[in-house]
Amino acid sequence: MAEAPSHVDVWLGSSLGLMKGVTLDPLRCTNYLPGGLSVSQTDKNHEMLCMCRQRETLYVGLRRGVVQAFDSQLKRFTLECDVTSGVGTLVGVARHDQILITCTDRGSLSFWPPEEKKWEREVGKETCCMAVTDSPDSRVATGGRENPLKLWDTSQLSHTPIFTAKNVRPDRLGLRVPVWVNRVVFSPDHSGPQSILVTGTGYGEVRMYDTRAQKRPLLRTEYGGEPITALTMSPDGRYCVAGNSVGELVRFDLRAGGGVAGRYKGFGGGVTAVDVSGDGSILAACGLDRYLRTYSLDRPKLLHQVYVKLQCRCLTIGENYPRANDGGEVQSEGEKEGDDSDEEDVWASMATVGETTRTVEGVGKRRARGSPPASKRGRPDNSPSQQASKLNRHSSSKS
Repeated sequence: MAEAPSHVDVWLGSSLGLMKGVTLDPLRCTNYLPGGLSVSQTDKNHEMLCMCRQRETLYVGLRRGVVQAFDSQLKRFTLECDVTSGVGTLVGVARHDQILITCTDRGSLSFWPPEEKKWEREVGKETCCMAVTDSPDSRVATGGRENPLKLWDTSQLSHTPIFTAKNVRPDRLGLRVPVWVNRVVFSPDHSGPQSILVTGTGYGEVRMYDTRAQKRPLLRTEYGGEPITALTMSPDGRYCVAGNSVGELVRFDLRAGGGVAGRYKGFGGGVTAVDVSGDGSILAACGLDRYLRTYSLDRPKLLHQVYVKLQCRCLTIGENYPRANDGGEVQSEGEKEGDDSDEEDVWASMATVGETTRTVEGVGKRRARGSPPASKRGRPDNSPSQQASKLNRHSSSKS
């Protein structure tokens, strides 16, 4: 196994349970697994679904209902605990004031104090997301499908939320707007309790709430109409960055009415996770196309593009990134680590499926200017070339 890098710029949780540490200068990607576990022993039950960071420790929630702690300084897993007992799938994990907080899609919000019995609350069925403040006021936000945004005070033992959002008004046809809170984040507020939240809906809307003012959103902006699958805020609270299920990554200016302030291009599939560096200069994002990309936040400029070989559902930027000597030129490369033999063994053990390549003449050729269409030159409409063209167009429209 190759020597571990001295620093890691971005941490990613993969679909096979590998913690991936990516160093961007020079480009390098290293895999980390719990002791005694090899890549050939992992499956979708080990998929890392959610992640949070508290100082040098990363906490990741796995599909099989386990939370693992990873020390980013020692670069090894230090703890593993079962938090769901096989009931429900984790949608959020956080660490606040020495308390581990988890939430499942069945609405079980659990608090795990050290050396004490856990206590939990029911936050509603079909929960899709959870967020926890990074300030001392101990607040947790939850939401889901037909499960409105709720705000909970963890310092109180009450099972009633301190805030429940009202649904938006009916549309112009008088029809009720369905509730689907797919992502939620707190807006940074260094002057007091964090009361401003931003949500991304399953219908492509970004909404901003101020729990001190009203129960309906102060701001609504729609982009694309596709589900918001990734959401983050800039450290100053001005910008919200949202990614959706078709690979659109957009920055909204919340102080200018929620208008689009920038578009980050390059994704070949849905965006699964985004994060902004502590100084607010770098945006990192990953998606279903298995690439990690970093951008300049203020200017939608691609800085790095790294192929990480596995789909990643969660990521966080390292505390010390960006560094002072980072360059501004685009770098694109795959993994350069030396401990990838275990992953290659998985592919080597898979059965080979035969492939058949068909070549259809005439498809894709441009007709010379002034020449008649194929059907008028004697070629019937049901010729192999016409059928292949129709098939390609049909496949493209479906994709």
